[in-house]
Amino acid sequence: MPPETLVYAFKPYGEFSDNISEAIVNSLSTDDNLTTQVFDVQFSRSMFLSTLKNNIPDIIIGLGQNPRARKLQLERKALNLWSNKGKFPQPIDRNGRPHLFVNLRLPRTLNTTVTYNAGTYVCNFSMYVFLNYCLNNGSKFAFIHVPVNFNVQAAADFVMHAIQFGNEKVSNSSDLKFERAIKPL
Repeated sequence: MPPETLVYAFKPYGEFSDNISEAIVNSLSTDDNLTTQVFDVQFSRSMFLSTLKNNIPDIIIGLGQNPRARKLQLERKALNLWSNKGKFPQPIDRNGRPHLFVNLRLPRTLNTTVTYNAGTYVCNFSMYVFLNYCLNNGSKFAFIHVPVNFNVQAAADFVMHAIQFGNEKVSNSSDLKFERAIKPL
Protein backbone atom coordinates (compact mmCIF):
# COMPACT_ATOMS: atom_id res chain seq x y z
CA MET A 1 0.00 0.00 0.00
CA PRO A 2 1.47 3.41 -0.95
CA PRO A 3 2.23 5.84 1.87
CA GLU A 4 -0.43 8.42 2.73
CA THR A 5 0.50 11.98 1.81
CA LEU A 6 -0.84 15.39 2.84
CA VAL A 7 -0.03 18.39 0.64
CA TYR A 8 -1.07 21.73 2.11
CA ALA A 9 -1.16 25.31 0.88
CA PHE A 10 -2.46 28.72 1.89
CA LYS A 11 -5.25 31.08 0.92
CA PRO A 12 -4.51 34.61 -0.33
CA TYR A 13 -3.11 37.12 2.15
CA GLY A 14 -2.26 40.81 2.36
CA GLU A 15 -2.09 42.51 -1.02
CA PHE A 16 -2.45 39.24 -2.97
CA SER A 17 -5.86 38.28 -4.36
CA ASP A 18 -4.56 34.80 -5.24
CA ASN A 19 -2.05 32.43 -3.69
CA ILE A 20 -0.14 30.25 -6.14
CA SER A 21 0.21 27.53 -3.52
CA GLU A 22 -3.59 27.20 -3.42
CA ALA A 23 -3.74 27.01 -7.22
CA ILE A 24 -1.14 24.24 -7.21
CA VAL A 25 -2.96 22.19 -4.56
CA ASN A 26 -6.26 22.64 -6.39
CA SER A 27 -4.67 21.27 -9.57
CA LEU A 28 -3.51 18.03 -7.92
CA SER A 29 -5.55 14.87 -8.40
CA THR A 30 -6.36 13.46 -4.98
CA ASP A 31 -7.03 9.82 -4.18
CA ASP A 32 -7.13 7.56 -1.12
CA ASN A 33 -3.41 8.15 -0.54
CA LEU A 34 -3.24 11.89 -1.30
CA THR A 35 -5.08 14.49 0.74
CA THR A 36 -4.88 18.24 0.22
CA GLN A 37 -5.66 21.11 2.55
CA VAL A 38 -5.74 24.88 2.04
CA PHE A 39 -5.25 26.87 5.25
CA ASP A 40 -6.08 30.43 6.18
CA VAL A 41 -2.97 32.55 6.71
CA GLN A 42 -3.02 32.43 10.51
CA PHE A 43 -0.56 31.70 13.28
CA SER A 44 -2.63 28.83 14.68
CA ARG A 45 -1.03 25.62 15.90
CA SER A 46 -4.47 24.05 16.45
CA MET A 47 -5.58 24.86 12.89
CA PHE A 48 -2.59 22.98 11.46
CA LEU A 49 -2.68 20.02 13.84
CA SER A 50 -6.45 19.54 13.53
CA THR A 51 -5.76 18.24 10.02
CA LEU A 52 -3.97 15.28 11.60
CA LYS A 53 -6.74 14.19 13.99
CA ASN A 54 -8.40 11.74 11.62
CA ASN A 55 -5.48 10.96 9.35
CA ILE A 56 -1.80 10.61 10.19
CA PRO A 57 0.05 10.88 6.88
CA ASP A 58 3.40 9.26 6.23
CA ILE A 59 4.47 12.32 4.23
CA ILE A 60 3.55 16.00 4.60
CA ILE A 61 4.55 18.51 1.93
CA GLY A 62 3.83 22.17 2.56
CA LEU A 63 3.58 24.81 -0.15
CA GLY A 64 3.78 28.54 0.33
CA GLN A 65 4.04 31.64 -1.82
CA ASN A 66 7.19 33.74 -1.87
CA PRO A 67 6.83 36.96 -3.89
CA ARG A 68 10.61 37.50 -3.98
CA ALA A 69 11.55 34.00 -5.18
CA ARG A 70 12.58 33.29 -8.77
CA LYS A 71 12.81 29.50 -8.46
CA LEU A 72 11.07 26.89 -6.34
CA GLN A 73 12.70 27.15 -2.92
CA LEU A 74 13.29 23.87 -1.12
CA GLU A 75 13.20 24.97 2.49
CA ARG A 76 15.47 22.96 4.75
CA LYS A 77 15.06 24.65 8.15
CA ALA A 78 12.20 26.02 10.23
CA LEU A 79 13.00 28.63 12.87
CA ASN A 80 11.34 28.62 16.26
CA LEU A 81 10.21 32.20 15.63
CA TRP A 82 7.13 33.93 14.30
CA SER A 83 6.34 37.58 13.68
CA ASN A 84 3.67 39.55 11.91
CA LYS A 85 4.28 42.72 9.91
CA GLY A 86 7.53 43.88 11.42
CA LYS A 87 6.72 43.09 15.05
CA PHE A 88 9.42 41.65 17.27
CA PRO A 89 9.72 37.87 16.67
CA GLN A 90 8.36 35.53 19.33
CA PRO A 91 9.13 31.82 19.87
CA ILE A 92 6.62 29.38 18.39
CA ASP A 93 7.37 26.91 21.19
CA ARG A 94 8.96 28.39 24.31
CA ASN A 95 10.39 24.98 25.21
CA GLY A 96 11.26 23.98 21.64
CA ARG A 97 14.53 23.76 19.79
CA PRO A 98 15.76 26.96 18.10
CA HIS A 99 15.25 25.35 14.68
CA LEU A 100 14.22 22.07 13.10
CA PHE A 101 15.49 20.57 9.86
CA VAL A 102 13.21 18.88 7.34
CA ASN A 103 13.48 15.11 7.27
CA LEU A 104 12.50 14.72 3.60
CA ARG A 105 15.18 16.44 1.56
CA LEU A 106 13.74 16.85 -1.91
CA PRO A 107 16.22 16.65 -4.78
CA ARG A 108 17.35 19.77 -6.60
CA THR A 109 16.53 20.51 -10.22
CA LEU A 110 17.29 23.42 -12.55
CA ASN A 111 14.06 25.06 -11.32
CA THR A 112 14.90 24.81 -7.61
CA THR A 113 17.17 26.33 -5.04
CA VAL A 114 17.79 25.29 -1.45
CA THR A 115 17.28 27.78 1.37
CA TYR A 116 17.74 27.59 5.13
CA ASN A 117 15.56 30.54 6.08
CA ALA A 118 11.82 30.35 5.53
CA GLY A 119 11.35 33.71 7.24
CA THR A 120 9.18 34.21 10.33
CA TYR A 121 5.73 34.41 8.74
CA VAL A 122 3.02 31.74 8.58
CA CYS A 123 4.91 29.39 6.22
CA ASN A 124 7.76 29.08 8.72
CA PHE A 125 5.24 28.78 11.57
CA SER A 126 3.48 25.89 9.81
CA MET A 127 6.82 24.25 9.05
CA TYR A 128 7.88 24.34 12.68
CA VAL A 129 4.52 23.01 13.94
CA PHE A 130 4.34 20.19 11.39
CA LEU A 131 8.04 19.31 11.71
CA ASN A 132 7.76 19.07 15.49
CA TYR A 133 4.82 16.71 14.98
CA CYS A 134 6.58 14.67 12.28
CA LEU A 135 9.81 14.26 14.18
CA ASN A 136 7.85 12.89 17.14
CA ASN A 137 5.59 10.62 15.06
CA GLY A 138 7.81 9.29 12.29
CA SER A 139 6.26 11.16 9.35
CA LYS A 140 8.41 12.76 6.64
CA PHE A 141 8.16 16.51 5.97
CA ALA A 142 9.24 18.90 3.21
CA PHE A 143 8.32 22.49 2.36
CA ILE A 144 8.45 24.34 -0.96
CA HIS A 145 8.16 28.10 -1.44
CA VAL A 146 6.80 28.96 -4.89
CA PRO A 147 7.39 32.21 -6.80
CA VAL A 148 4.18 34.21 -7.41
CA ASN A 149 4.42 33.97 -11.20
CA PHE A 150 5.68 30.40 -11.45
CA ASN A 151 3.91 28.08 -13.90
CA VAL A 152 1.22 26.27 -11.89
CA GLN A 153 1.42 23.07 -13.94
CA ALA A 154 5.22 22.95 -13.70
CA ALA A 155 4.98 23.40 -9.93
CA ALA A 156 2.25 20.74 -9.67
CA ASP A 157 4.45 18.35 -11.68
CA PHE A 158 7.33 19.02 -9.28
CA VAL A 159 5.04 18.35 -6.29
CA MET A 160 3.93 15.04 -7.85
CA HIS A 161 7.61 14.09 -8.35
CA ALA A 162 8.26 15.11 -4.74
CA ILE A 163 5.45 12.81 -3.60
CA GLN A 164 6.91 9.96 -5.63
CA PHE A 165 10.37 10.67 -4.18
CA GLY A 166 8.87 10.71 -0.67
CA ASN A 167 7.04 7.45 -1.32
CA GLU A 168 10.31 5.80 -2.29
CA LYS A 169 12.03 7.13 0.84
CA VAL A 170 9.19 5.93 3.08
CA SER A 171 8.97 2.53 1.36
CA ASN A 172 12.72 2.03 1.84
CA SER A 173 12.63 2.93 5.54
CA SER A 174 12.30 0.04 7.92
CA ASP A 175 11.37 2.21 10.90
CA LEU A 176 10.53 5.86 10.31
CA LYS A 177 10.43 6.76 14.00
CA PHE A 178 14.20 6.33 14.28
CA GLU A 179 15.03 8.50 11.28
CA ARG A 180 15.55 11.97 12.66
CA ALA A 181 16.72 15.06 10.80
CA ILE A 182 17.44 17.30 13.77
CA LYS A 183 21.05 18.38 13.59
CA PRO A 184 23.07 18.53 16.83
CA LEU A 185 23.00 21.94 18.45
